[in-house]
Amino acid sequence: RQVLLVLDNCEHVLDAAADVIEAILARSSTVKVIATSREGLQVAGEHLWPVPSLDVRAGTNSAAVELFLQRARAVNPAFGMDTDADTAAVTEICTRLDGIALAIELAAVRMVSMSPQDVRDRLGDRYRLLSGGRRGLERHQTLRHAVSWSYDLLGDDERTVLQHASVFAGGFDLAALTYVCERFDDFAVLDLLDSLVRKSLVTADPAGSHTRYGLLETIRQFAEDQLAATGTIDDVRDRHARYYAEQAVAHWDMWEGPGYRGATDWVDAELANLRAGFRCAADRSDLVTATAIAAHTAMLAFWLMVLEPIGWAEELIPAATTADIAQLPRLYTAAGMAAYVGRREAGAECSRTALRLAANARYDPFHPAHTRRWAAGAEVVAGGDVDRYVDDMSALAGYEAGQTSVPAEQSGLGQVIGLAWLLYMLPVAGRAEEARAIAAQALDVTRAHANPVWITLTLLGVGRAFADTDPTCARDAFRQALTLSRQERIPLWEARAAFESAGLETIHGDPDTGLDMFDAAVTSNHLAGNLPDLAAVLASLAVYFDRAGQPETAATIYGTTLHAVITWVPNLPATIEHLRTTLGQACFDECVAAGAAMELGYAVAYARTHIRQARSELAVLS
Repeated sequence: RQVLLVLDNCEHVLDAAADVIEAILARSSTVKVIATSREGLQVAGEHLWPVPSLDVRAGTNSAAVELFLQRARAVNPAFGMDTDADTAAVTEICTRLDGIALAIELAAVRMVSMSPQDVRDRLGDRYRLLSGGRRGLERHQTLRHAVSWSYDLLGDDERTVLQHASVFAGGFDLAALTYVCERFDDFAVLDLLDSLVRKSLVTADPAGSHTRYGLLETIRQFAEDQLAATGTIDDVRDRHARYYAEQAVAHWDMWEGPGYRGATDWVDAELANLRAGFRCAADRSDLVTATAIAAHTAMLAFWLMVLEPIGWAEELIPAATTADIAQLPRLYTAAGMAAYVGRREAGAECSRTALRLAANARYDPFHPAHTRRWAAGAEVVAGGDVDRYVDDMSALAGYEAGQTSVPAEQSGLGQVIGLAWLLYMLPVAGRAEEARAIAAQALDVTRAHANPVWITLTLLGVGRAFADTDPTCARDAFRQALTLSRQERIPLWEARAAFESAGLETIHGDPDTGLDMFDAAVTSNHLAGNLPDLAAVLASLAVYFDRAGQPETAATIYGTTLHAVITWVPNLPATIEHLRTTLGQACFDECVAAGAAMELGYAVAYARTHIRQARSELAVLS
């Protein structure tokens, strides 16, 4: 006979099930066995077929939402996702429940007496919320029973590792878990992780150079509750925070040079853990650990246009200053970046304090080139003194006005950073000829240093330097900068390269491409909250619309930038004077006032609407 034998839920009788299956298969070639279990049976000829949680990626069209609707209507025939709010809430419920079918069914049963929004807002305590509502086996009646069923089958060491894994946010790697699980070495942790992955309690993503592990949120909350019951959760969280503090410092040291990409990928992957580690350390007044995380994460994440950690640094300033910790100037440098998120004066003041503290040998500051560059940047964002900025970068680079090169004896990180920024800012100061003279040397210096951040900035500077005299060379430099920033994951420079290139493209290249670049730069800077760069893009758009013969649009968009100090957009002063002459002072003032009165989101929408209109007009003309 051809027989299909199905053995359901074998995880609690693994050895017995394996013995039975092996005995049957040894005596018959016509029997096939399907066994369901949290882990494989490890018998000869076994083929594992992982059954994942229900898909939630397709939103309202996903299997998870479909199951929710079916079960909700079974208990409440009138239930429907009648509003956008209902739809969003159901989708979020299914997502936050990790697509786990039992959890979704238990949530759907609540539609008898609750709204989707009510359920969504209470998922933080999902084990109390998703209880009852079903008959049958105990482990199918509540979410806690379902998870307890698997947890109770674990050995003591497996439980310990699972509990310790619960303090991570957004996943972890082997090294991180080994550090937190101080009882075990990495081989022991690896074996236990392997077992937990096989039991479907830990996820494993082998993509990339190192496997990344994670816990579904439903499992994580349960394991965290078990850890709390042991009375050791604070100690484990402290170790987690210290690990990420050490790693943040180590990856910052990697960042400056060819290790940039590795450091950037790390901070992107670990941002949730860095946030959790910072919050734990700050709440427990571990200012040394919190400062190490905040200061270095802010410096690393800035180039990804992730500006949240700047706020961490600002939060710590009062307590860290009182405690007078060694890395205080690093914290002030990071807090000085607040100038880029709208707190210009506060940022500039923090940067001045960082410079003052860095001169004191009692402290441990960032490299002087970084401390000085960020301070100069905060000052120019706050007050717009371009000449002072150029002087500061000249001092870093060892450059004197009129030179055609930097002396050979001048070298090091100061020269790299100084030359890159000097080349970028000289054209704004009306000294493009000097920029052209040092462009080749600046490229050689930054390429030798091998950090793509400074190479990209230098290419942007080359584009600016040659924009008026050799547009073809400038376009090529801007395009190289755009390509490099995309390859090396530098979103800050990608957005900057887009709007720098856009102006030239609209005049000397493909106007449609140029307008598309303007739109991308407006969107990315707005989403990131990078207010100075957003203002610079809008100011560049004003220059474009003036050239395009739309002076009222240009003046209105210029008005939206008055909340910022715009000093690094070439041709902006000449554009403003031309608009005054073209429109007349009264009309110019009226348009500028209309732009200045717009809220930021409306200003962005206004700019993007006119970009789309300009593209439509180009399409008609073509």
